Order: sequence, then C-alpha cells, then structure tokens
Amino acid sequence: MNLKFAFKGFLMPASILAMLSLASCSNDVVLDEDFAEQENTLTFSMRTPAGDKVSYSRADGVLHDAPEYAVNTLQLYEYEVFEEDTVRTSLTRILSYPTGIGKNVIDLNDGGDGSYSFSIVIPADYKNRKFTYRLVANNATTNVKTGESAIKFRNNWYSAVILKNTTVQPETPEGEDGEEVATPDPITVSPKGDALADPEKGIAMTGSAKVKGSDNDIIEFGKDEQKCDVQLTRIVSRIDIRYATPNLKLTKVELQGAPVRTFLFPRFDEENNPLYAEVETLKMDLSSIHTLPEKYLKDDDDNDIVELKKAFYLYERRNTEEDGAVVHLEYTVDANGTEYQGVLDVPFKRTSGDKAYIDTKRNHLYTIVLGNGDEPVSGRVSATLIVDDWNLVEIDEPITD
Repeated sequence: MNLKFAFKGFLMPASILAMLSLASCSNDVVLDEDFAEQENTLTFSMRTPAGDKVSYSRADGVLHDAPEYAVNTLQLYEYEVFEEDTVRTSLTRILSYPTGIGKNVIDLNDGGDGSYSFSIVIPADYKNRKFTYRLVANNATTNVKTGESAIKFRNNWYSAVILKNTTVQPETPEGEDGEEVATPDPITVSPKGDALADPEKGIAMTGSAKVKGSDNDIIEFGKDEQKCDVQLTRIVSRIDIRYATPNLKLTKVELQGAPVRTFLFPRFDEENNPLYAEVETLKMDLSSIHTLPEKYLKDDDDNDIVELKKAFYLYERRNTEEDGAVVHLEYTVDANGTEYQGVLDVPFKRTSGDKAYIDTKRNHLYTIVLGNGDEPVSGRVSATLIVDDWNLVEIDEPITD
C-alpha cells in the first residue's frame, strides 16, 4: 500500500516515522485529507447483439455470424453529470480501442460469443462526483470535443457511413477503321445492400453503461472499485428474403427508399425526430454476397428453399402509405411450361390483423416470405412479413425456424 504524509509545520520524531512505516504494510496512512487519494478502476462487462437467428452446434465451431456482432473498434465517451433532473452533462474524456493516447487506450478483452470486458482508471478527484458513459463500436467518430453535452451527442451525431450513389463512366469502345464512336453516357451505381456491414469494419453499435445489476446509467464514484454492464445495440436493421415456391424465380431485387444516414443513438422523442420521419433516401441493390438463382427451384423432385439472408441492411425510418421503404421484386413464374413475368412491391406493413404500416427499427430482423411453401404459384405471388428482435438465444444444439 502507499504511505502518504503531510507535514503541518512541525517535525515528526523518528520513532513515530518508523511505526508508521510498519503500519503502511497493511493500511494507508493519510495525515491530510487534502492529499490526493489512490486512483480506482471502473470495470465494464459488455455484450453485443447475437448474430443470425439460427445457430449451429458448438461442435461445428460456429455459434454466430461474427461480422454481425464483433467489435473491431470502440470509443468510450465519459460525461460528468451536474444536474440529474435535466441530465446537464459535459464530455470530460474519450477512450478508444485499439488505438489511443496514453491512458486513453482501452485494453479490450474478448470473452467469446459476443462478450467483452475492460477496465479504465478513475482519477482520485472523481470521488463523490457523477458520470455517465456512452459507447460507440465500429464507427469512426472524429467530430467530438470535450465540453460537449450528452444531449448534443445523441441528437446531432450521425453514423459515419453515409450511403451515396456513385457515377461510373464506361469506356468508349474502339470503332472499326477509324470510325468515330459516341461516348457512352455515365452510369449511376447504387450502393449494395451490405454497404452498412463491412466485414472489416463491422456493424455500428451503440450503448450506455448501467450500474451493475440496475437500470441506472449515472455512476457516482466512491473509494472502491466499481462495475457496470453495457448492452450494445446495432444501429441498423436487416432484411432477409425466403422463397420456397418451386416454380418461382426472382430476376431482380432492390430496396427502394433506404435512408442514407441515421443517428448513432435513438432520439429522445422519435415522434418529433426529423431524421427518423423525413430523410434523404435512395435505392439499394441486392447484397453483394448473393447471386440470384438462374433456374426455377423445382429440379426433378428436389425442391430447395432459397433464403437470401442479409439481402439488405438499412437505417431506421418511419413508413407510411405515402412515404415508406419498399422491397421491389421482379420474378418469373413457370405455370405448366408457360412463363409469366410479374412485379411485387413489399412495403413494411402488417400482413395480418390491422395491416398497418410499421417503422423499420434498429436491431430488428425483417423476413419476407414469398409464396406458400411447396405449393406452385398459379397467379400473383403473395408475401408475408415476419418481424423479429434481432437477437439470438444461445444453445448447444441446432435449431430451425
């Protein structure tokens, strides 16, 4: 332990000094409360959302889809709380993983299956003061300065990944015998459906630290080591497409009305959130990990179910009949040897009950099921929308839907 002395203008006998030296082996001796006390630590136990809804046995070596829950980078934002009723706060420091400056580097321990832990040093003068912590994973945030409030953090910070169309200029073909060839028009290329889930950068996730075993996100420091829990949430949702109808073949899949950006954290008041309700949108092409089957599903007597998992990732948005995201599908049906083409736009609305429109929310999984299982399509293709909270219960044995 540390021995701490403060001399108040008098000399201390050597015998007393010796006694205090022996006592310091087991206890701190503080002769002046104004002297700085020993630093403590705050330990974070952090969990990320699970990966795919369907897991595999541990014997297969895979429980989740790592790119959907792994933490590749992490920023920790520490705010001092001055007025608990209004949550008036001020950013005091930023810590990060894997890089940082001095003591501001987070030593992140990967516990497997989406669990992480780390500790940070709490300066001695934090005692009896209140702090709150916000965490951002897999998102580059460089426009934050100390002194800013957590309210500004939540209301004005956007995801670093902003979706954009790109313009590509095709090469001009060479004409025969010096013939002049017109320059092709530029082509607009839409972002792919997996643009928000880069395998190297990961999916952006955010969360707040809570006092361990409680829902309180304001931490008041005492003299002992303290612990807190963090549950990260993805800022994106995911769309899967499943079709088992044997005489159906998709020829085109795109997401229309995809928001180009979102807030890192949910707004306090979603009803009055302009970005949540009205935001610039664009079209997204099918995820680059998929190639549409060129043949019908029916192959002799072997009917395979095609599931386009991770067809799209998208930011949250409000959906109405007048303005909402739509999954646009073009398909061909083989009805007794005759091919028919069709178009199906699947909005985000309930397919049963009141059939009301629903908002696409962060960390939710939306599955579009086309057709009626093994029954051939005789006319228009129907669609069912399944909505799940995008989390997984870990088990040791395989499960199926």
